[in-house]
Amino acid sequence: MCWVAWDDIMAPRDLGGVGIHALRETNTAMLAKWWWRFKEDRNGLWRKVIWGFHNNSRTWSFIPGKLSLPGIWKQVAKLNHDLSILNINLPGLFRGLPGNGSDISFWHDRWVLDVPLEQKFPALYALESSRHVCIADRISVENGFVGNWWGS
Repeated sequence: MCWVAWDDIMAPRDLGGVGIHALRETNTAMLAKWWWRFKEDRNGLWRKVIWGFHNNSRTWSFIPGKLSLPGIWKQVAKLNHDLSILNINLPGLFRGLPGNGSDISFWHDRWVLDVPLEQKFPALYALESSRHVCIADRISVENGFVGNWWGS
């Protein structure tokens, strides 16, 4: 067996190394990809299982995660905290496309502005009785856009 220095392993191939990147950054990138997959793959069975275990109906979270439960999802859920130490706002890198309006949170997701509506209009958000509603609950398309503020 040959032993090789870690610096040689991590060095790019064109500089004589093996080209393996730093494991911490690679792991962080992979955990961030799980954030993207969670938001993108709305109908996946794996997402429904994660949602069933980790969702809290009393509060909203960009990525649901109960840190009291063991498992890999705990690392995915706390990634935002780890990156915020480095001044990286991971949820701020995501933007929702409304589609039929049933998959995007009206108040909590970024879908129409660069910030969630709850941050842009805090006075309106304070008056909202149902804060965990999707776009379809508040906006319908019938001869143009019509607001639905008296609904659920």
